[in-house]
Amino acid sequence: SAAMNNRDMRPTRLGVVCSVVTRLLNDFFDQNPISQVALVLLSDGKAERVTDLSGNVRNHKGRFEEKLAQGNAGGKGTASLRHGLEEALRLLEVQASYGTREVLVL
Repeated sequence: SAAMNNRDMRPTRLGVVCSVVTRLLNDFFDQNPISQVALVLLSDGKAERVTDLSGNVRNHKGRFEEKLAQGNAGGKGTASLRHGLEEALRLLEVQASYGTREVLVL
């Protein structure tokens, strides 16, 4: 959302979240090597799937960095939690019923 451009954290909230996402991906796959993650970007009232469910940390980080380089990784409009959760549901409903499904919103 546009609030991500606030400078109450240095350099901006968006910058802090981006560095946390990269670190989170590394730590998550170190501790959960057979797990899968998907990234969904909430911006401008929409939810955009950045990556599909996969266990390839390089793919997630690469696509995330591409979004940052393109300049459309958030920081505009309002975030729609509803659209984000609906997209997460679409991603997770195809998973096996015995698997654990979690959604983390940053």
